[in-house]
Amino acid sequence: MIESIKYKNHTIEIKHDDSSESPRKWDNVGTMVLFHKRYLLGDTNHGLTRDMFNSWDELESHLIKEKNAGVVLPVYMYDHSGITISTNPFSCPWDSGQIGFIYADKKTAKENFYSKKNKPYQVWNKELVKKVTECLESEIKTYDDYLNGNVYGFVITGPNGEEVEDGSCWGYIGDMDYCIGEAKNVVDYQVKNEKVLDKQNLSV
Repeated sequence: MIESIKYKNHTIEIKHDDSSESPRKWDNVGTMVLFHKRYLLGDTNHGLTRDMFNSWDELESHLIKEKNAGVVLPVYMYDHSGITISTNPFSCPWDSGQIGFIYADKKTAKENFYSKKNKPYQVWNKELVKKVTECLESEIKTYDDYLNGNVYGFVITGPNGEEVEDGSCWGYIGDMDYCIGEAKNVVDYQVKNEKVLDKQNLSV
């Protein structure tokens, strides 16, 4: 258990989720093409292997020409007592380096984003590039949190120590505060329902 919180006469226990599903199994805008000798990282359905290319530039060119990639971001890894990834290079030259790319093809991007006029994008423009870039960076951050075990769940018990209805949920990746907030929402809903039931019982 990471933290125990008393809230409205309930107890919220925040715990690490050690069996969370990888966020790469979700519906993502980006595709991660990552290669490493010791780790299996990123997506596995892109059909590419490291020995198909002589350089990162060659791989990037392939993604643009053959995969119709509209945005391609490099992915770097730092490997020291655990691994962390980023779209920006790390300062340590010995334990870090590029391991591939994350990209979004234009068709997928247009299907997932809407313009300021709330209409699907018909053309590839700077506004769409900015949205897609931010999305890919967010996907890398989420995956990095997953790799580093920043995944949480909660269990809620009532005043008598029993687990409340719908009192547990898992798979919150990244921000533990969001997990706590969701748990408090469950308690709020539980307390509200109890008050409604109490009023109904009194009126009988």
